[in-house]
Amino acid sequence: MLLEIFDRLRRQTRKLSFSAPVAHVYRPLDYAWSMVEAYVSRFGAGPKDVLLLGMNPGPFGMGQTGIPFGDVVSVRDWMRLDGPLKVPRGTHPKRPVLGLSCPRVEVSGRRLWGAVARRHPEPETLFSRAWVMNYCP
Repeated sequence: MLLEIFDRLRRQTRKLSFSAPVAHVYRPLDYAWSMVEAYVSRFGAGPKDVLLLGMNPGPFGMGQTGIPFGDVVSVRDWMRLDGPLKVPRGTHPKRPVLGLSCPRVEVSGRRLWGAVARRHPEPETLFSRAWVMNYCP
């Protein structure tokens, strides 16, 4: 069910278009879909008691991985998610999409997932009760 919602959101946001002054649009639900699908399928099942909701995904986190607060190290090493990335066309030269190869740190993601990992060494213990997602107004 949750994966269907994400897929519907992915398809609906493809229809959005922007005019000047917008020059670069990132659609991580498209280019990082395999990682999003893995995140939702692995951790999104079942009822949740807690929803952690963030705003404005960062260029070195969700912009790279498609995962909320998607600090590369946390996504790769703690969540153990991986998947192919379709590098989008038309990215800003200072904000390339490198996926799990991105050397930059998403500070908010490193803080969030680092704190969670200290309490929950295995991500399944967190996600059995909680869900984390971004909201982009």
